[in-house]
Amino acid sequence: MNNSRLQNELDSARIDMEKMLPQEILDTFEKTIREISDSNIASGLSLGTQAPDFSLPDYTGRIITLSEETTKGPVVLIF
Repeated sequence: MNNSRLQNELDSARIDMEKMLPQEILDTFEKTIREISDSNIASGLSLGTQAPDFSLPDYTGRIITLSEETTKGPVVLIF
């Protein structure tokens, strides 16, 4: 996935969240993102680095495994 396509998907996810969530929650997200970014405690992976495989429940409780999802195409994680 090229960077512009990824950015488009991230922008779309943001727009969807803005439609569904109260402003107070959105403000908290933005504040937390800034704090994490400024602290450098979660620098993430370098571009091109493969993420380690993991399994976690989604919002419905269904277990999602990264390696299974990537067989379907690029994955964007939102926590």
